[in-house]
Amino acid sequence: QIVTPEGVALTVELADRGSRAAAFMLDMVFITLILVLGGIALALLGAVIHVWALVIGILGFFLVRVFYFPYAELRLRGATPGKRLLGLRVIDRNGRPLKPEAIVVRNLMREVEVFIPMTLLLASGFTGFGGIANVLLVIWLGIFTLMPLFNRDGLRVGDMVAGTLVIMAPKATLLPDLAGQPMQVGIMHATFN
Repeated sequence: QIVTPEGVALTVELADRGSRAAAFMLDMVFITLILVLGGIALALLGAVIHVWALVIGILGFFLVRVFYFPYAELRLRGATPGKRLLGLRVIDRNGRPLKPEAIVVRNLMREVEVFIPMTLLLASGFTGFGGIANVLLVIWLGIFTLMPLFNRDGLRVGDMVAGTLVIMAPKATLLPDLAGQPMQVGIMHATFN
């Protein structure tokens, strides 16, 4: 239960770890599709813009990777496309409206949790950087990736820092149409003394 600043108790269902991981994987598929389509467009324009294609490609990769999650959560009321498909949503832990600062913080922490160590691990294959450094990167990635397993609510570090929760988005249910039901007419009895 979350108690809002107005004192209203709201019951929410926390998203399980598997649903959150699946939503992240779906979002990674969407990011990959965006990058592939952008890469195809750059390859077609490469003959015209020559050297700038590589610069635009690197900049585009960075912008998509960094801004996909915060932009989607800001525009789609706390849900990336992956979260939306699985019925998940980010909310403020204290029942307040979700602030842009919280969204930015939780997603910048994803850079520290996942993207920086993964980028360094991938780069180590190209630069010869390796050995103990790779082991440390795997430990770093493991600690942050497994963090949801070691706390009661299954929060990632980004959620802890930003004060957010990922919940199962409540399904909207419609009540029966009142206009289609026959009107109940009753007689009111009054007694006077």
